[in-house]
Amino acid sequence: MPHLDLPGCKLFYTIDDHTDAWTRPDTVLFVHGFTECTEAWRAWVPHFSRRYRMVRIDQRGFGQSGAVPKDFNLTTALFVDDLARVIRHVADGAVHVVG
Repeated sequence: MPHLDLPGCKLFYTIDDHTDAWTRPDTVLFVHGFTECTEAWRAWVPHFSRRYRMVRIDQRGFGQSGAVPKDFNLTTALFVDDLARVIRHVADGAVHVVG
């Protein structure tokens, strides 16, 4: 299972890519909502993964990314930093973000 090691967290992600091997598809990052996980986007995989390289993540504290301490200060800045790190890790440039 792919994880990205971040300070204080292992962020889980999965890549769904059913595009033709000789193409360079755009990457689309799918971000789940509150109390959800990567599985929130599962029904969309057949539709999008044939044309795009789908990256689905479990945000910090959710799904396979694991729990955070009860008093952990989840901030917007931390959330944005996590997404930026994922993008740099999985893509060679710009991505589309769906959330």
